[in-house]
Amino acid sequence: TFKLTNDINITTMVGSWEIPFTGTFDGQGHTLNVNIESGDEYTAPFHWAINCTFKKLTVAGTINVTNHFAGGIIGWAENVTLQGCESKVTINSQFPGDGTHGGFISIVRGGFARFYDCVFSGIIDGPVTSHCGGFCGWRDGDEPEFYNCLNIGSLNLEYRYDSSTFSRNGAKCENCYFISSLGEQTDNLQGIAVSASLLKNGNLTRTLQSGTRDWTTGQVWGQTIGSDALPLLTSDTNKGVDMVTFTIGGQGVKKVIINSPIGG
Repeated sequence: TFKLTNDINITTMVGSWEIPFTGTFDGQGHTLNVNIESGDEYTAPFHWAINCTFKKLTVAGTINVTNHFAGGIIGWAENVTLQGCESKVTINSQFPGDGTHGGFISIVRGGFARFYDCVFSGIIDGPVTSHCGGFCGWRDGDEPEFYNCLNIGSLNLEYRYDSSTFSRNGAKCENCYFISSLGEQTDNLQGIAVSASLLKNGNLTRTLQSGTRDWTTGQVWGQTIGSDALPLLTSDTNKGVDMVTFTIGGQGVKKVIINSPIGG
C-alpha cells in the first residue's frame, strides 16, 4: 500500500507496460498536483495500472498531450477500483480527431473498472479533438460500473458526437448524476440529470450520502448548507445533511435540508 501524507507535485508518469502500477494507492484526502507534457499514448499520472485500488485521492493540475488516449488519473487500466476519488484535471489535447481521453481513465483495456463515490470536476479541452468520456474514454473490458458518482466537469471539443458523460462503449450507472450530458442523445443518457439548485440546496448531497456503500474509506459526501455550492468529498462528518419536517402553526408541513453530523 502506498500512502500520501501530504499534497505533492508531479511531472512524470508512474508505471509502464513492463512494470505497471499495482496494489493500493491511498491518498488519505491529499492531492496530486500534476503538470505533465507528453506525446505518448496513455499519458496519465499512472501510465499503466493493473489490479489496483485508488482511494481518497484528488488529482488536479494540467496534462498537455499531442497524442490520443490520455487520462486524468490512469492511462491503461485493467481491474481497477476507485473509491472516494476526484479528478479536477484539465487535459489539453492537440490531437486531431478521435482522442479517446477520459477524465479518470483513458481506456479500460481488460477486466473491470469500478467507481464508488467519485466525482469528475475537470475539463477535457480539445479544439480539434473528439470522442472522449467524462470518466472513461473507452472500454474494451467489462462495462465500467459507477456507483454514487457525480459529473460536473466539461468537454470542450471540436464536437461531442460519440462522447459520453461517464464512459464510451457502455456504462452501468447506479445513483449517478450530472449537470449536463457530455455527449449522449436524450434517449440514451448515462446517469440522471440534475439542476444547479439541487447541487446548492443539499438535496443531491443527501441522495449521494444515503447511497454510499463503503463508509470505511473515511471519505464521504458532505456539504455545509448556505456555504458550499455543491456536494463535496470530505472527511468532515459535520458536513452531513438530513431533512427535517415540521408543522407551521398547525396549518402545513415544511421540509428543510439541514446539516446533521454523520453518525450523530
